This record gives sequence, C-alpha cells and structure tokens, in this order.
Amino acid sequence: MKFFIFKGEVMKLVIAEKRDQAKAAPFPHKEQDGCIEIEPCSEFPRGGFVAWAAGHLVELVDPEKYDPKYEKWRYEDLPIIPDRFEYSVTKEKSKLYSKIKSFVCIYGLS
Repeated sequence: MKFFIFKGEVMKLVIAEKRDQAKAAPFPHKEQDGCIEIEPCSEFPRGGFVAWAAGHLVELVDPEKYDPKYEKWRYEDLPIIPDRFEYSVTKEKSKLYSKIKSFVCIYGLS
C-alpha cells in the first residue's frame, strides 16, 4: 500500500460505517488490502483512502474498571458516572480499529 503526504496538503481519510458503503464511494477508487484507495479527483485532489468500521469499534469499559466496588451491582451505587469515561477496543473489531488507527496516527491522514 502506498501513502503520500504532500507539502501543505495531506491525503484524506473517509471512514464508512460498513464495507458496502465504502465500496459504493461516488468517486474514482479501487479496492486494495482491506481499504479503498481514492484516486485523485476534484473532491480529493491528492487522493485518499476509505476505511470501514463495521459497527462499534470501541465500547465503554465495565464499571469495575473504574472502581472494584462496582463489580457487584447495587442500587445504591447507581447511577455510575465516572469523572472521565474510558473506552476499550472490542475484541472482534481490533483488526479494523488497528487499520484505521494506522491511517490516522502513522501516516498522518486527516
């Protein structure tokens, strides 16, 4: 897979909800290695990529991750509202999450 960053302009990343949506992209593209490569066009002068999420990639961590006392549910502890919500990648979607993260973090796509 090729990645390019041009001075002053970065290739774009589009995240579709599902693979079928990505494949139906209304601009010139080709499928490759688990993503869709957008060919340069008026909307994407430098080209780009379409990745898909296939539903929720992350979920809220279980309450006991915030405090062990929440392992056993008690009415008195509700509602459980942490100061800061934490998320974890769902096991079934870790490969998709890693693919999208590589586009964003490693290759600097926006």
